[in-house]
Amino acid sequence: MGSRISIFFTILGVAIVCGMGCRERGLIGEFNKDLHALTADRAKDTVRKRTMTDQHRKSQEATARSEQAFPAMATLDQSGNPMVQWAMTLTPEMQATDMMQLTSLRKDGSARMRGVPAESSMYIDITLPNEEDRPVSLSSYVGPGKYVLLDFWASWCPPCMQEIPYLVAAYKKYHDKGFEIFGVSLDTDGQAWRNTIRKRQMNWVNVSSLAGWDEPARYAYGVTGIPANFLIGPDGRIIARGLRGSALETVLAKLLK
Repeated sequence: MGSRISIFFTILGVAIVCGMGCRERGLIGEFNKDLHALTADRAKDTVRKRTMTDQHRKSQEATARSEQAFPAMATLDQSGNPMVQWAMTLTPEMQATDMMQLTSLRKDGSARMRGVPAESSMYIDITLPNEEDRPVSLSSYVGPGKYVLLDFWASWCPPCMQEIPYLVAAYKKYHDKGFEIFGVSLDTDGQAWRNTIRKRQMNWVNVSSLAGWDEPARYAYGVTGIPANFLIGPDGRIIARGLRGSALETVLAKLLK
């Protein structure tokens, strides 16, 4: 009888010890899982911080490259010129293309650059070659009963191309009522310029010296980014400027009822 009791307690002790061991192993397993999850979270956080640091560094490097390649960009009002902010994000290869003419200023241009004419100020006459290489003056179109949109653009400028449909629609609707467009292109490729005019049905006055960003007319009007435009009234005064999208037709509808 005593031996049986002894065996019973021995078996009970072993069971208790095993149970405790199992619980301990379970706790250790749970602890290991939590530790692994914590380690993984910390690893992810480290990666995120490194990524953010790399992105910040690359952004600073891109800005430095842009300002080094185009010193005048640092002097422009970046808050008011979204094209400057866009240009800062381009790779060095893209910055080397003609597209950068959207926001860059040549070093020798600042001396010739005038301020942007204010609304109600008198227009400045300009004379440039048209598609047939004949000189055409803005003053030939400004006068009684005429509203002339002086529009600066280029075939290589995507935002300019987005504006063309609005110009075409306004021209078709109001040309017979006295509306004219005097388009000044900042192109350097004459063929690209002429092809765009034909393809886009820009059937108004188009002129260009094909001097690109050195176009003399843009200095006269203080143009530092395109598209840019100035609406000139019958008395030669500037009525409005920077009419984008449907804003042009809205203004013309009031003027040419």
